[in-house]
Amino acid sequence: MQHETRDRAIKRMRIRFRESSECLAQFAALLGEHHARLGELSTVHIGKNVRVRDADVHAPNEEAFDRLCDALRRADGMDLISVSDVVLDKHRGGKIEVTARVPVDTVDDLSIVYTPGVASLCNKIKADPDLAFEYTSIQNNVAIVTNGTAILIAVSSFLVRGPPFGREARPWRHSST
Repeated sequence: MQHETRDRAIKRMRIRFRESSECLAQFAALLGEHHARLGELSTVHIGKNVRVRDADVHAPNEEAFDRLCDALRRADGMDLISVSDVVLDKHRGGKIEVTARVPVDTVDDLSIVYTPGVASLCNKIKADPDLAFEYTSIQNNVAIVTNGTAILIAVSSFLVRGPPFGREARPWRHSST
C-alpha cells in the first residue's frame, strides 16, 4: 500500500451562495478549472434568497487553492466568507487521546487502580506473565511510552512484551544484572 505524500491543500471554505442552481454549477466548474475536488458540502444557514455552505476543497497545492479563492471572489452570486485549514484544525492538540477506562473519582479509586493496588497485580503478572494479556492493555498497543516511574519501580524485575504479528507471545524477562 502506497501512502500519498504529495503536498495537497485541504481547506474548508465558507461561501454565501445566491439562491440559484447556477451558483452551485458555477462553483463546481471553478473547482474543475483549478484541478480541485469537492469533499464534504454542508449547509450552515438558509436565508431569504441565500444559502451559506461549508465546502471542504482538496486542491493540488496551496498555490492552486489561492488561485481558486481569487476566482471565487470574482464570481457572481458567490461570496467567500472565510477559509479554514481543516488539517491543522484536526491536528491541533494531537489526534489521539488517552482516557481512563475505569472511573477514578476518589482517593480510594486511585489506590485500587494505581498505587498501592497495582503492586499486587504486578506480583501476579511476575509469577505468570500470560496474565499481562488479561489485566493490561498490551494487546491493544503498538508502543507504550511512559514516565510511570512508580509502576516501573514495582515491576523492575520483569517486563512483558506484546505478541509479534503472526506468532504467539513470548514474555521477555529483564535482568537487573
